[in-house]
Amino acid sequence: MNSKDGNSCDEYIKTRCFIRELFYDVMKKKQSPDDRKSSILPGLTVTLADTENRQCYFHFTVATDTGNIKTVFEDVHTMVLMSVLNEFGLQ
Repeated sequence: MNSKDGNSCDEYIKTRCFIRELFYDVMKKKQSPDDRKSSILPGLTVTLADTENRQCYFHFTVATDTGNIKTVFEDVHTMVLMSVLNEFGLQ
């Protein structure tokens, strides 16, 4: 935890920092072709295709944060627009 994270005794802050660190560790890890396979059901394996870099939007919310849905919709709107622009070579 960083000093900027606030009170280190707060359970919410500890959990938030734990999840953030796990996310960073996953994003930094170099994936091998075997790591890119994901087992969904027993006997069913999906191999993720190599794709160009993608933007990642992440949102942290709680059940009572109804205003956050606007942010999520704005980001989805941006992703769709960027995809269409990229498809037509305008980005």
